[in-house]
Amino acid sequence: MPQKPGDRNYRKEYLRDQASPTQRKRNDQRKKARRAYEKKHGDQPSSKDVAHIKAVVHGGTEVLSNLALQSQKKNRGFARGKSNRPKK
Repeated sequence: MPQKPGDRNYRKEYLRDQASPTQRKRNDQRKKARRAYEKKHGDQPSSKDVAHIKAVVHGGTEVLSNLALQSQKKNRGFARGKSNRPKK
């Protein structure tokens, strides 16, 4: 049964999904990558994502040669394996 908008506990969702130290670290890595990319290539529209060519979970790094500009749809809609990580 779907939830009513008033029944949703946004604070609880934030604490569960975004406030963990692991997620905070990953968010910091994403921001660091975007700053590095924009430092070299200039400001980019917010509708574009700075994507890792080789995913960080597969050993990719934050170096500029591993970063590329992609649309949000393409960057966030990749195939996932059994562990819910991006496929190689």
